[in-house]
Amino acid sequence: IDQLAKENMRSDAFVSQWSPFNLNVDCIVNQFSILHEEIIKSKPGIRDCIGPRVALLRVLNRKAQYLFDYVDWDKKVGKWSTANIVHKCRHLIFYAIKLRAVNVVLFNTQFFPQLNEDEFTYPQSCQEIEIDRTSAKKIQTLDSDVLPLSPQNYHYQQLKQSIFGQMYNALRNISDEKLRQSTVFVMDAGQKRAFRVNFKGEGVSDYGGPYCQVFTDSITELQSPLLNLFIPTPNNKSEQGKNQGQLMVNPNFTLESDPTGSLCQALFRFIGQIIGIGVRSGIPLPLNVACTFWKPLVGDSLSQRDLEQVDIGTVKLLTELMTISKSDFNARYTGEDKHLTFTVYTHEKVEELIPNGKNINVTWENRHDYISLLLDYKLSEGFIEIEAIREGLSSIIPQDVLMMFTWQQLELTICGTPHIDIRILKENTVYEDVEPNEPHIIYFWQVLEEFNDDQRSKFLQFVWARTRLPATGLLMNFKIQKLRKEPADKYMPTTQTCFFSISLPPYTSLEITRKHLTYAISHCVDMDNDYLHAG
Repeated sequence: IDQLAKENMRSDAFVSQWSPFNLNVDCIVNQFSILHEEIIKSKPGIRDCIGPRVALLRVLNRKAQYLFDYVDWDKKVGKWSTANIVHKCRHLIFYAIKLRAVNVVLFNTQFFPQLNEDEFTYPQSCQEIEIDRTSAKKIQTLDSDVLPLSPQNYHYQQLKQSIFGQMYNALRNISDEKLRQSTVFVMDAGQKRAFRVNFKGEGVSDYGGPYCQVFTDSITELQSPLLNLFIPTPNNKSEQGKNQGQLMVNPNFTLESDPTGSLCQALFRFIGQIIGIGVRSGIPLPLNVACTFWKPLVGDSLSQRDLEQVDIGTVKLLTELMTISKSDFNARYTGEDKHLTFTVYTHEKVEELIPNGKNINVTWENRHDYISLLLDYKLSEGFIEIEAIREGLSSIIPQDVLMMFTWQQLELTICGTPHIDIRILKENTVYEDVEPNEPHIIYFWQVLEEFNDDQRSKFLQFVWARTRLPATGLLMNFKIQKLRKEPADKYMPTTQTCFFSISLPPYTSLEITRKHLTYAISHCVDMDNDYLHAG
């Protein structure tokens, strides 16, 4: 109940932009009753407990907000250590209080560049990187089946030309310290940045839009088969169990040109740095990865329950072996072509759980050894890669910050909210040369309300070069301007992603508004309006 109430308060505070301490208790109780009607019905009297629990949570959090500065997370050992107690209770601490503590740490560890006298000139430390998006798009069309390359070399060619690979090559020699700058320059309309972006051969200028775009593009690449650094979970592949659309790090990622594995580890470390820079810059990253990715980053151990979220097939096998009778075991797993061995088939590769495991059968007597070895193997899968990601993330954001969050809160902080609440956009919108009660503006908001989550995500990409709203709230106001072209119904809306603005023709009907806006978000998601070839 505490966790559900706290999450309701976080959601309400996000939408209303109020502190969780100032939310109306009656409203919290009523919303809890609506969202969790089954709990209210199954446990009579629980509704009367919600108000007092909320009051208790507020008292706890008023005390806790002064505690974070004194916790030494490196000493999270011992049942009664301060760090361990706070870590165990962190699910009860308001997200807003954690963010306040996090912002203090981020400010204190930020790199402050030496500014130029001319405020319209970027400092030398804010380096410009060149990204060839045309080259990156070409490599996506190559077919690995017709290339005379091994899979490892094929992925290396993809990597070199991808936006992620170009970013890695451009930023790998910049110090961790300089990547921790998140300065807002006068030209950037409030967008924090660690570097500048030049899209090769394109006429777009980076006042924030291209900077956000490379983060979105690189994360999208990472989650496609293009680079093979992330792969579908077993549940995803088999279409069974929970979270079927999620990904995990590829524990078998290799490159022929990297026999020692140092480049592979550097790439995973760079993923962590991209995540950290995204957090410092206020750019949500649409990472669709399983809990087995997030939990190690906040110091949580994994269990069989977590394995079930990604590999229900293995969990079913473990459960069966724990409960099966001896006669059923012998009937099912004894005999030619039916026996189990001390091996595991994972990601198209057979691994031995013990030396010579492929020649050692699992028997009724030793099945518990097999269960333990298989579970340990599965829970440690990808550990080396996630450690490299954690190292990269910690080079941008101190490890202490990560330990404050639950894994769900860390995911929320990094990825933002997948559901885009139109109320938040409305309450943070300014109108320029147009009134909010004009017919075409009313049509515009009606269409956005009709959009599903995927369409709203595309709309945000169209107007702001990102696909999710930051969990910390909007960094700038959304601006609506009138596009003065006649006849209005023949023109498409235009946007300036750097300034989070849309120029909207005064359409004459809801149908025309829906038609043009739907077309725009579906066909102009990559700044097509900016594809003006320089020179």
